[in-house]
Amino acid sequence: MTDKALPAIFGLLQLRTLRTAEEVRKKSAQIETPCEGGEIERFERDQVRPLVESVTRLAPDVQGIRWPAIGRIGANIANNGQGMCLKTILLMGDLGKRYKRTGTVKGPLAVFGYDYFVEHVKAAGIATPKLLSYDGLWGAGEEYAYEVLNFADGKRNAQEIRDAVSVEYGPVPLEMVAEYLRVLEKIGVVAAVK
Repeated sequence: MTDKALPAIFGLLQLRTLRTAEEVRKKSAQIETPCEGGEIERFERDQVRPLVESVTRLAPDVQGIRWPAIGRIGANIANNGQGMCLKTILLMGDLGKRYKRTGTVKGPLAVFGYDYFVEHVKAAGIATPKLLSYDGLWGAGEEYAYEVLNFADGKRNAQEIRDAVSVEYGPVPLEMVAEYLRVLEKIGVVAAVK
């Protein structure tokens, strides 16, 4: 592929972000706390740049046309949203830990009638985390738990995982996500990354 194809590709990405901006607007309208809507906007906007940058693997972008494209694409979300609150990341205690799957269990924790999580939590005498019984705007406890584990990639701390999961299923208290991550760590499914 040559640089000549890049404007068309960036045009398609710009259309995609217009659809994303509309989804952000719809989700934000369902959330009572404006800052939570802002976190949805922030998460989606943070996904844009890596997407545009990935196109440069296909063509070298000698003329540097990706930079204005990144600006236009990011503006689609920013101009169609309600704005973002100042992000506060709590780095106290285990909230600052970054978590990553250990590889002990691959895939989901519950498969074909067997639930690794329930069996190991019970054997360890640990109380069931509150996240599993949480009902959010667009999802329930098991969906939140599934995504928390997916976002435990070694790059995100509890706050960032909570923010990402909130985009998918609606706002969830940070304490519930942190508690779930601590339990996953105790049963060896995730480990803190140093």
